[in-house]
Amino acid sequence: MRAVTTAAGALCALAAVFVGSMIVRSPRSAPSRKWTFTEPGLGASGLGLAMPASSSGIWLLDDHPGASGERALVNLAGDPGERAAVAVVDAEPLRDARVTARCKAAGEGKSSSCGVVLRYGHAQGYYVVRVEKAPPALVFAAVSPGSERAIQTKPVDLRPADWHVIEAEVRGDHIVARLDGRAVIDARDQNLPGPGAVGLWAPSEGIAYFDEMTVAPLTPAIAHPVDMLPILLQQKARR
Repeated sequence: MRAVTTAAGALCALAAVFVGSMIVRSPRSAPSRKWTFTEPGLGASGLGLAMPASSSGIWLLDDHPGASGERALVNLAGDPGERAAVAVVDAEPLRDARVTARCKAAGEGKSSSCGVVLRYGHAQGYYVVRVEKAPPALVFAAVSPGSERAIQTKPVDLRPADWHVIEAEVRGDHIVARLDGRAVIDARDQNLPGPGAVGLWAPSEGIAYFDEMTVAPLTPAIAHPVDMLPILLQQKARR
């Protein structure tokens, strides 16, 4: 009987920790942020975005007649074989977030693509959702040390000269992405459970234009097991 009581108590304690972790780890009600890339008097580095030195291509703000406000953030082509170019929000990392961006890829071929990144921890670990022209598709992939793994690829109808709106959100291990308002990607992946930066993606050898970007934190559906570790350690230290 005592063993049953002890087991029940342990389960109650674990449940309390789990609920506590959900409360403690719920994100602050941070507002969404928006970039139009028409901000006057600012270079690309003055937008509150970080451009890792290890990434390919050069980011700059330039006039573009097809963009809203006729100005866009552009990533110029980098060297063949280099890492993809990224520009991520220089702020507190987010695990659960939604990023929306309007982008256009110049040219043709495999390097004609543009996209967004989520949970960017470093150049070799992040999620990317990108639109590709050849063949036309929306791709969700995970980048890990030394390789990229496509998790889901869905064919889409594209007109080469068009701008496209990519909306991607990650909540726990669930990733959903839309292209021009239409749901395309719905997948699950557990390889990058921790928080990271959110931002823009361009291929190493291509030219990509970005018109607007909005980033919004999301409330997690459930607490992640990683979140419980600090609470468990605190409880153990009090004993």
